[in-house]
Amino acid sequence: MAHALLEHLVQQPHSEHTQRRAAEMLALGQPRARVRGWLEASLPDPRAIRMIGYLAHTLVIQGWRADDTELSLRLQQALEAARHPLAALPLSLTDLELNLPLPQYGYVLGKFGGESRPGVTTPVVTPDMALPSRDEAWPAFQRADDEVVVEALGAPFHLWQQESNASLETRAFRLDAPLSRLDASLVGRLPVASVASPATTRVATSSGREVFVELFAAGLSGGAYGGAVYAATARWLAWRAMGGLTGVSINEGREAVLAAVNDSRFYWYYDPESRFYEEVFDFAAACLRPGGRTLVLLAASDTD
Repeated sequence: MAHALLEHLVQQPHSEHTQRRAAEMLALGQPRARVRGWLEASLPDPRAIRMIGYLAHTLVIQGWRADDTELSLRLQQALEAARHPLAALPLSLTDLELNLPLPQYGYVLGKFGGESRPGVTTPVVTPDMALPSRDEAWPAFQRADDEVVVEALGAPFHLWQQESNASLETRAFRLDAPLSRLDASLVGRLPVASVASPATTRVATSSGREVFVELFAAGLSGGAYGGAVYAATARWLAWRAMGGLTGVSINEGREAVLAAVNDSRFYWYYDPESRFYEEVFDFAAACLRPGGRTLVLLAASDTD
């Protein structure tokens, strides 16, 4: 059955959405050895390259270690030659990507394909989590948005806007002096819609790993009305957004983005007085880039 479905998808033109969904269902529902065998057998067929890419990357997220060096190299070369949408990502995981939350498929009303998708679980910053505000003056700042960076930042949240009524905010600020940390007394006075005032804003420390997982979940969930990008593409969108936060494009390579992540500081922020909160799906992260002179904020909120 699975083999027949794969052959049908290869021989007949199908939408990108259909190929992504089928790849995810097959990779999560079939024995890895069987899927790997199909990958190897189908690699010479250029019609199969789209499905090959989505299947291989979904298997990697699931925990498959592409330790067959020859097959891994052939897959990567084929994806790059075909300019597959996921070709920029290696067929391996970094520490940021281990144990990512994955959807589950099952029978619903007698039909296979009922999906249970993990949602965004960005923590609400409670008073006991919040960093204490400092008394001294903060350096001056000015807007430093870059259109390319802004577009990358919002990548995991596009379906939140297209399929629902989500609010999205992406902002970058250049500081006159370097910072080593953030708190509400600075974030709360930035000219953004996702905070109302320093008095009601709360800021807590986070990590690159935590932010990456939530960005992945944001793309996977699609917001209040569900998504259609699926796991392999959600991983790609999360890396694009991490590149936007840290100022290094994923097109420069995953290792370059990862190095910037390791040299950056990450925070969650929260303001119950802002219209961005108390919705169904909320996300708000801040990144102090390497060197401490650039601060980037990414906030999204959606409701059904």
